[in-house]
Amino acid sequence: MNQLCTRLMFLWCPDMKRNRILYFVLLFLTLFFIYFYGGKVPYTMFYLLLVLPVVSIGYAAIVFFRFKVHQELDKKYATKGDTVNFIVTASNDDFFLYPYIKLNFSGQNNIFQNQLETMSFSLKPFESKIFSTGLLLKYRGCYSIGIDSFEVEDFLGLINLKHKFRKLKQITVLPRIVRINKLGISTNLMSESSAKLNGTFKDITSMTDARKYVYGDPFKSIHWKLTAKMDSLMVKNMESTLMADAIFFLDVKKCSESQDENIIIEDKLIEVLVSCLNYCLSNWIHVNLVYFNNELVELEGRNPNDFKKIYNAISLLNFNNQVEMKDVLKLYLGRGIKRSSIFVFTSNLDYELFDEISKAVKSNFEVTIVYISPEKATGVPDKAAEDILSFLPELGINAYRININDNVFEFAER
Repeated sequence: MNQLCTRLMFLWCPDMKRNRILYFVLLFLTLFFIYFYGGKVPYTMFYLLLVLPVVSIGYAAIVFFRFKVHQELDKKYATKGDTVNFIVTASNDDFFLYPYIKLNFSGQNNIFQNQLETMSFSLKPFESKIFSTGLLLKYRGCYSIGIDSFEVEDFLGLINLKHKFRKLKQITVLPRIVRINKLGISTNLMSESSAKLNGTFKDITSMTDARKYVYGDPFKSIHWKLTAKMDSLMVKNMESTLMADAIFFLDVKKCSESQDENIIIEDKLIEVLVSCLNYCLSNWIHVNLVYFNNELVELEGRNPNDFKKIYNAISLLNFNNQVEMKDVLKLYLGRGIKRSSIFVFTSNLDYELFDEISKAVKSNFEVTIVYISPEKATGVPDKAAEDILSFLPELGINAYRININDNVFEFAER
Protein backbone atom coordinates (compact mmCIF):
# COMPACT_ATOMS: atom_id res chain seq x y z
CA MET A 1 0.00 0.00 0.00
CA ASN A 2 1.15 3.51 -0.87
CA GLN A 3 3.37 5.17 1.76
CA LEU A 4 2.84 2.42 4.30
CA CYS A 5 5.28 0.55 6.48
CA THR A 6 5.32 -3.21 6.26
CA ARG A 7 5.29 -3.47 10.04
CA LEU A 8 2.15 -5.19 11.38
CA MET A 9 0.94 -4.68 14.93
CA PHE A 10 -1.66 -6.48 17.00
CA LEU A 11 -3.11 -4.06 19.51
CA TRP A 12 -4.52 -4.82 22.91
CA CYS A 13 -7.25 -2.70 24.43
CA PRO A 14 -9.72 -3.19 27.32
CA ASP A 15 -12.64 -4.03 24.96
CA MET A 16 -10.59 -6.65 23.12
CA LYS A 17 -9.43 -8.18 26.36
CA ARG A 18 -13.07 -8.50 27.42
CA ASN A 19 -14.06 -9.98 24.03
CA ARG A 20 -11.28 -12.57 24.21
CA ILE A 21 -12.24 -13.58 27.75
CA LEU A 22 -15.87 -13.93 26.63
CA TYR A 23 -14.81 -16.03 23.64
CA PHE A 24 -12.75 -18.47 25.72
CA VAL A 25 -15.55 -18.72 28.32
CA LEU A 26 -18.00 -19.70 25.54
CA LEU A 27 -15.50 -22.16 24.13
CA PHE A 28 -15.04 -23.73 27.58
CA LEU A 29 -18.83 -23.98 28.06
CA THR A 30 -19.29 -25.82 24.74
CA LEU A 31 -16.54 -28.25 25.74
CA PHE A 32 -18.31 -28.72 29.06
CA PHE A 33 -21.59 -29.57 27.30
CA ILE A 34 -19.82 -31.93 24.89
CA TYR A 35 -18.08 -33.75 27.75
CA PHE A 36 -21.19 -34.19 29.92
CA TYR A 37 -24.08 -34.28 27.40
CA GLY A 38 -22.73 -34.80 23.88
CA GLY A 39 -25.10 -34.39 20.93
CA LYS A 40 -25.16 -32.41 17.69
CA VAL A 41 -25.94 -28.99 19.14
CA PRO A 42 -22.90 -28.74 21.48
CA TYR A 43 -20.60 -30.06 18.71
CA THR A 44 -22.07 -27.60 16.20
CA MET A 45 -21.53 -24.72 18.61
CA PHE A 46 -18.00 -25.88 19.34
CA TYR A 47 -16.96 -26.02 15.66
CA LEU A 48 -18.64 -22.66 14.98
CA LEU A 49 -16.62 -21.11 17.79
CA LEU A 50 -13.45 -22.61 16.28
CA VAL A 51 -14.18 -21.43 12.73
CA LEU A 52 -15.61 -17.96 13.45
CA PRO A 53 -12.31 -16.38 14.72
CA VAL A 54 -10.48 -17.72 11.65
CA VAL A 55 -13.07 -16.24 9.30
CA SER A 56 -13.24 -12.96 11.24
CA ILE A 57 -9.47 -12.49 11.37
CA GLY A 58 -9.05 -13.56 7.72
CA TYR A 59 -11.72 -11.05 6.65
CA ALA A 60 -10.00 -8.28 8.65
CA ALA A 61 -6.66 -9.17 7.05
CA ILE A 62 -8.15 -8.89 3.53
CA VAL A 63 -9.64 -5.47 4.38
CA PHE A 64 -6.34 -4.45 5.93
CA PHE A 65 -4.35 -5.15 2.76
CA ARG A 66 -7.02 -3.92 0.31
CA PHE A 67 -7.96 -0.65 2.04
CA LYS A 68 -6.75 2.50 0.22
CA VAL A 69 -6.37 5.95 1.72
CA HIS A 70 -4.95 9.17 0.26
CA GLN A 71 -4.17 12.46 1.99
CA GLU A 72 -3.29 15.94 0.74
CA LEU A 73 -2.92 19.57 1.84
CA ASP A 74 -4.03 22.37 -0.46
CA LYS A 75 -0.95 24.47 0.49
CA LYS A 76 2.69 23.84 1.28
CA TYR A 77 3.40 27.40 2.38
CA ALA A 78 1.09 29.65 4.38
CA THR A 79 1.11 32.56 6.82
CA LYS A 80 0.13 32.44 10.46
CA GLY A 81 -3.64 32.91 10.74
CA ASP A 82 -4.36 31.18 7.42
CA THR A 83 -6.52 28.07 7.15
CA VAL A 84 -5.41 25.09 5.06
CA ASN A 85 -7.63 22.25 3.92
CA PHE A 86 -6.49 18.78 4.89
CA ILE A 87 -8.28 16.24 2.68
CA VAL A 88 -8.45 12.48 3.30
CA THR A 89 -9.92 10.10 0.71
CA ALA A 90 -10.73 6.54 1.85
CA SER A 91 -11.74 3.97 -0.81
CA ASN A 92 -13.24 0.49 -0.99
CA ASP A 93 -12.68 -1.07 -4.43
CA ASP A 94 -14.21 -4.42 -3.48
CA PHE A 95 -17.75 -5.89 -3.50
CA PHE A 96 -17.79 -6.53 0.25
CA LEU A 97 -18.09 -4.26 3.29
CA TYR A 98 -15.07 -2.68 5.03
CA PRO A 99 -16.12 -2.44 8.69
CA TYR A 100 -14.43 -0.97 11.75
CA ILE A 101 -11.76 1.29 10.19
CA LYS A 102 -10.05 3.91 12.31
CA LEU A 103 -7.68 6.71 11.20
CA ASN A 104 -5.20 8.21 13.71
CA PHE A 105 -3.55 11.55 12.95
CA SER A 106 -0.16 12.99 13.77
CA GLY A 107 -0.29 16.35 15.51
CA GLN A 108 -3.68 15.83 17.16
CA ASN A 109 -2.14 15.89 20.64
CA ASN A 110 0.05 19.01 20.35
CA ILE A 111 -0.01 22.20 18.29
CA PHE A 112 -3.10 21.13 16.28
CA GLN A 113 -4.98 19.93 19.33
CA ASN A 114 -8.78 19.75 18.85
CA GLN A 115 -8.38 20.26 15.10
CA LEU A 116 -7.38 16.71 14.13
CA GLU A 117 -9.51 14.00 15.71
CA THR A 118 -9.49 10.25 15.27
CA MET A 119 -11.96 9.08 12.60
CA SER A 120 -13.91 5.80 12.82
CA PHE A 121 -16.07 4.65 9.92
CA SER A 122 -17.04 1.78 7.60
CA LEU A 123 -17.10 1.63 3.81
CA LYS A 124 -19.82 0.05 1.71
CA PRO A 125 -18.87 -1.94 -1.42
CA PHE A 126 -17.25 0.32 -4.07
CA GLU A 127 -17.67 3.36 -1.82
CA SER A 128 -15.28 6.28 -1.37
CA LYS A 129 -15.47 8.80 1.44
CA ILE A 130 -13.84 12.22 1.44
CA PHE A 131 -13.11 13.96 4.73
CA SER A 132 -12.06 17.62 4.55
CA THR A 133 -10.84 19.48 7.62
CA GLY A 134 -9.88 23.15 7.81
CA LEU A 135 -6.77 23.56 9.95
CA LEU A 136 -6.11 26.97 11.49
CA LEU A 137 -2.39 27.73 11.47
CA LYS A 138 -1.87 29.41 14.82
CA TYR A 139 1.92 29.55 14.97
CA ARG A 140 4.85 29.96 12.59
CA GLY A 141 7.19 27.03 11.94
CA CYS A 142 7.54 23.83 9.91
CA TYR A 143 5.06 21.08 10.75
CA SER A 144 4.36 17.49 9.79
CA ILE A 145 0.63 16.83 9.44
CA GLY A 146 -1.25 13.79 8.30
CA ILE A 147 -2.35 10.24 8.98
CA ASP A 148 -0.11 8.58 11.53
CA SER A 149 -1.73 5.15 11.17
CA PHE A 150 -4.93 3.30 10.33
CA GLU A 151 -6.48 0.38 12.20
CA VAL A 152 -8.76 -2.43 11.09
CA GLU A 153 -10.70 -4.48 13.65
CA ASP A 154 -12.23 -7.89 13.01
CA PHE A 155 -15.97 -8.61 13.39
CA LEU A 156 -15.58 -10.35 16.73
CA GLY A 157 -13.34 -7.64 18.19
CA LEU A 158 -10.55 -10.10 18.94
CA ILE A 159 -7.68 -8.36 17.14
CA ASN A 160 -6.80 -4.92 15.83
CA LEU A 161 -4.40 -4.63 12.86
CA LYS A 162 -2.46 -1.37 12.69
CA HIS A 163 -0.37 0.06 9.85
CA LYS A 164 1.99 3.01 10.25
CA PHE A 165 2.49 5.62 7.54
CA ARG A 166 6.04 6.36 6.47
CA LYS A 167 5.63 9.98 5.43
CA LEU A 168 3.50 12.88 6.59
CA LYS A 169 2.59 16.04 4.73
CA GLN A 170 4.83 19.04 5.38
CA ILE A 171 3.68 22.63 5.71
CA THR A 172 5.72 25.78 6.35
CA VAL A 173 3.98 28.56 8.27
CA LEU A 174 5.55 32.02 7.94
CA PRO A 175 5.20 34.77 10.57
CA ARG A 176 2.30 37.19 10.35
CA ILE A 177 3.12 40.85 9.64
CA VAL A 178 0.96 43.26 11.63
CA ARG A 179 0.87 46.82 10.28
CA ILE A 180 1.58 49.22 13.13
CA ASN A 181 1.33 53.01 13.04
CA LYS A 182 4.03 54.05 15.49
CA LEU A 183 7.01 52.88 17.46
CA GLY A 184 9.08 54.47 20.22
CA ILE A 185 11.93 55.78 18.05
CA SER A 186 13.82 58.95 19.03
CA THR A 187 12.34 62.13 17.49
CA ASN A 188 15.76 63.24 16.24
CA LEU A 189 16.34 59.92 14.50
CA MET A 190 12.87 60.05 12.97
CA SER A 191 13.64 63.47 11.52
CA GLU A 192 16.82 62.07 10.00
CA SER A 193 14.86 59.25 8.38
CA SER A 194 12.38 61.80 7.01
CA ALA A 195 15.31 63.69 5.53
CA LYS A 196 16.49 60.51 3.81
CA LEU A 197 12.99 59.92 2.46
CA ASN A 198 12.88 63.46 1.06
CA GLY A 199 16.33 63.16 -0.42
CA THR A 200 17.85 65.97 1.70
CA PHE A 201 20.04 63.74 3.86
CA LYS A 202 23.46 62.88 2.45
CA ASP A 203 24.82 59.41 2.97
CA ILE A 204 28.57 59.95 2.96
CA THR A 205 30.47 56.96 1.59
CA SER A 206 34.13 56.13 1.30
CA MET A 207 35.89 53.75 -1.03
CA THR A 208 37.34 50.68 0.67
CA ASP A 209 38.76 48.72 -2.29
CA ALA A 210 38.10 47.81 -5.93
CA ARG A 211 37.01 44.66 -7.74
CA LYS A 212 36.18 43.46 -11.23
CA TYR A 213 32.89 44.55 -12.78
CA VAL A 214 29.98 42.13 -12.40
CA TYR A 215 26.84 42.28 -14.52
CA GLY A 216 24.32 44.49 -12.72
CA ASP A 217 26.84 46.86 -11.09
CA PRO A 218 25.87 50.53 -11.65
CA PHE A 219 28.07 52.37 -14.16
CA LYS A 220 28.57 55.27 -11.74
CA SER A 221 30.56 52.93 -9.47
CA ILE A 222 33.13 52.14 -12.20
CA HIS A 223 36.66 53.26 -11.30
CA TRP A 224 37.71 54.66 -14.69
CA LYS A 225 41.34 55.40 -13.85
CA LEU A 226 41.92 51.90 -12.49
CA THR A 227 40.00 50.42 -15.44
CA ALA A 228 42.39 52.12 -17.88
CA LYS A 229 45.40 50.90 -15.93
CA MET A 230 44.18 47.30 -15.52
CA ASP A 231 42.66 47.06 -19.02
CA SER A 232 39.54 45.58 -17.40
CA LEU A 233 36.37 47.11 -15.99
CA MET A 234 36.87 47.76 -12.26
CA VAL A 235 34.27 49.01 -9.79
CA LYS A 236 34.64 50.75 -6.42
CA ASN A 237 33.49 49.03 -3.24
CA MET A 238 31.87 51.74 -1.15
CA GLU A 239 31.25 51.72 2.58
CA SER A 240 28.60 53.91 4.13
CA THR A 241 29.48 56.11 7.10
CA LEU A 242 25.80 56.41 8.06
CA MET A 243 25.00 54.62 11.30
CA ALA A 244 21.80 52.73 12.05
CA ASP A 245 18.89 54.70 13.52
CA ALA A 246 17.82 51.68 15.58
CA ILE A 247 19.45 48.43 16.62
CA PHE A 248 17.12 45.48 17.25
CA PHE A 249 18.55 42.74 19.47
CA LEU A 250 16.75 39.40 19.24
CA ASP A 251 17.12 36.86 22.04
CA VAL A 252 17.09 33.40 20.44
CA LYS A 253 17.60 31.44 23.65
CA LYS A 254 14.86 28.92 24.51
CA CYS A 255 12.50 30.02 27.25
CA SER A 256 10.93 26.68 28.23
CA GLU A 257 11.74 22.98 28.30
CA SER A 258 8.47 22.20 26.52
CA GLN A 259 8.60 22.19 22.71
CA ASP A 260 4.97 23.26 22.37
CA GLU A 261 5.41 26.14 24.82
CA ASN A 262 8.51 27.32 22.98
CA ILE A 263 6.66 27.31 19.65
CA ILE A 264 3.99 29.63 21.10
CA ILE A 265 6.46 32.02 22.77
CA GLU A 266 8.84 32.18 19.81
CA ASP A 267 5.96 32.78 17.42
CA LYS A 268 4.86 35.89 19.34
CA LEU A 269 8.45 37.13 19.63
CA ILE A 270 9.04 36.87 15.88
CA GLU A 271 5.64 38.38 15.05
CA VAL A 272 6.33 41.46 17.16
CA LEU A 273 9.85 41.76 15.73
CA VAL A 274 8.86 41.56 12.04
CA SER A 275 6.02 44.03 12.62
CA CYS A 276 8.47 46.53 14.13
CA LEU A 277 10.98 45.92 11.34
CA ASN A 278 8.29 46.45 8.73
CA TYR A 279 7.28 49.75 10.35
CA CYS A 280 10.86 51.04 10.49
CA LEU A 281 11.87 50.09 6.96
CA SER A 282 8.57 51.32 5.50
CA ASN A 283 9.46 54.69 7.04
CA TRP A 284 13.06 54.53 5.79
CA ILE A 285 14.43 54.14 9.30
CA HIS A 286 17.85 52.50 9.09
CA VAL A 287 17.77 49.32 11.24
CA ASN A 288 20.35 46.74 12.22
CA LEU A 289 19.05 43.39 13.49
CA VAL A 290 21.49 41.55 15.75
CA TYR A 291 21.24 38.02 17.18
CA PHE A 292 23.53 35.13 18.01
CA ASN A 293 23.23 31.92 15.99
CA ASN A 294 26.51 30.02 16.39
CA GLU A 295 28.09 33.41 15.65
CA LEU A 296 27.08 37.05 15.93
CA VAL A 297 24.70 37.78 13.04
CA GLU A 298 23.99 41.35 11.91
CA LEU A 299 21.38 42.08 9.25
CA GLU A 300 21.12 45.60 7.89
CA GLY A 301 18.00 47.27 6.52
CA ARG A 302 17.90 50.75 5.02
CA ASN A 303 14.68 50.93 3.02
CA PRO A 304 11.43 49.03 2.28
CA ASN A 305 13.20 46.83 -0.28
CA ASP A 306 15.38 45.32 2.46
CA PHE A 307 12.47 44.03 4.52
CA LYS A 308 11.90 40.87 2.48
CA LYS A 309 15.54 39.85 2.83
CA ILE A 310 15.46 40.17 6.64
CA TYR A 311 11.98 38.60 6.86
CA ASN A 312 13.15 35.51 4.96
CA ALA A 313 16.24 35.22 7.16
CA ILE A 314 14.33 35.14 10.47
CA SER A 315 10.97 33.60 9.48
CA LEU A 316 12.04 30.07 10.39
CA LEU A 317 14.90 30.94 12.73
CA ASN A 318 15.59 28.20 15.28
CA PHE A 319 15.75 29.26 18.92
CA ASN A 320 18.47 26.83 19.98
CA ASN A 321 21.12 29.27 21.13
CA GLN A 322 22.65 29.00 24.61
CA VAL A 323 24.37 32.41 24.65
CA GLU A 324 22.73 34.88 27.04
CA MET A 325 21.28 38.13 25.71
CA LYS A 326 23.47 40.09 28.13
CA ASP A 327 26.57 38.64 26.45
CA VAL A 328 25.29 39.56 22.99
CA LEU A 329 24.70 43.16 24.14
CA LYS A 330 28.14 43.37 25.75
CA LEU A 331 29.85 41.96 22.65
CA TYR A 332 28.07 44.22 20.16
CA LEU A 333 28.01 47.48 22.11
CA GLY A 334 31.63 46.96 23.09
CA ARG A 335 32.56 47.86 19.52
CA GLY A 336 32.02 51.53 20.26
CA ILE A 337 28.69 51.88 18.44
CA LYS A 338 27.45 55.49 18.08
CA ARG A 339 24.16 56.79 19.46
CA SER A 340 21.16 54.73 18.39
CA SER A 341 17.81 53.59 19.70
CA ILE A 342 18.22 50.07 21.09
CA PHE A 343 15.34 47.59 21.13
CA VAL A 344 15.78 44.31 23.01
CA PHE A 345 13.24 41.61 22.06
CA THR A 346 13.31 38.83 24.64
CA SER A 347 11.29 36.36 26.68
CA ASN A 348 14.17 35.87 29.17
CA LEU A 349 14.37 38.94 31.40
CA ASP A 350 16.62 38.67 34.45
CA TYR A 351 18.80 40.90 36.60
CA GLU A 352 21.99 40.14 34.65
CA LEU A 353 20.36 41.39 31.44
CA PHE A 354 19.01 44.38 33.36
CA ASP A 355 22.57 45.29 34.49
CA GLU A 356 23.82 45.25 30.90
CA ILE A 357 20.86 47.37 29.75
CA SER A 358 21.60 49.87 32.54
CA LYS A 359 25.16 50.23 31.23
CA ALA A 360 23.78 51.00 27.78
CA VAL A 361 21.55 53.72 29.25
CA LYS A 362 24.55 55.27 31.01
CA SER A 363 26.31 55.30 27.63
CA ASN A 364 23.47 57.53 26.32
CA PHE A 365 21.64 54.85 24.34
CA GLU A 366 17.88 55.11 24.23
CA VAL A 367 16.73 51.63 25.29
CA THR A 368 13.41 49.90 24.83
CA ILE A 369 12.63 46.43 26.21
CA VAL A 370 10.02 44.38 24.40
CA TYR A 371 9.30 41.52 26.78
CA ILE A 372 7.19 38.57 25.62
CA SER A 373 5.79 37.12 28.82
CA PRO A 374 5.76 33.29 28.74
CA GLU A 375 3.38 33.09 31.70
CA LYS A 376 0.23 32.29 29.66
CA ALA A 377 2.10 29.49 27.85
CA THR A 378 3.97 27.96 30.77
CA GLY A 379 1.49 28.76 33.53
CA VAL A 380 4.40 29.89 35.73
CA PRO A 381 4.75 33.60 36.62
CA ASP A 382 8.24 35.13 36.53
CA LYS A 383 8.39 37.39 39.59
CA ALA A 384 11.91 38.66 38.83
CA ALA A 385 10.90 39.78 35.34
CA GLU A 386 7.77 41.50 36.65
CA ASP A 387 9.80 43.36 39.33
CA ILE A 388 12.32 44.54 36.73
CA LEU A 389 9.55 45.78 34.42
CA SER A 390 7.97 47.76 37.25
CA PHE A 391 10.97 50.04 37.85
CA LEU A 392 12.40 50.31 34.30
CA PRO A 393 10.44 53.52 33.50
CA GLU A 394 12.04 55.21 36.53
CA LEU A 395 15.42 54.69 34.87
CA GLY A 396 14.26 56.15 31.56
CA ILE A 397 13.93 52.74 29.89
CA ASN A 398 10.86 52.13 27.76
CA ALA A 399 9.30 48.75 28.52
CA TYR A 400 6.52 46.77 26.84
CA ARG A 401 5.10 43.62 28.37
CA ILE A 402 3.29 41.49 25.79
CA ASN A 403 1.34 38.33 26.55
CA ILE A 404 1.16 35.58 23.96
CA ASN A 405 -2.53 36.39 23.35
CA ASP A 406 -2.05 40.17 23.03
CA ASN A 407 -2.65 42.04 19.78
CA VAL A 408 0.57 43.44 18.32
CA PHE A 409 -1.22 46.50 16.94
CA GLU A 410 -2.46 47.40 20.45
CA PHE A 411 1.07 47.06 21.87
CA ALA A 412 2.39 49.67 19.41
CA GLU A 413 -0.42 52.08 20.28
CA ARG A 414 0.46 52.18 24.01
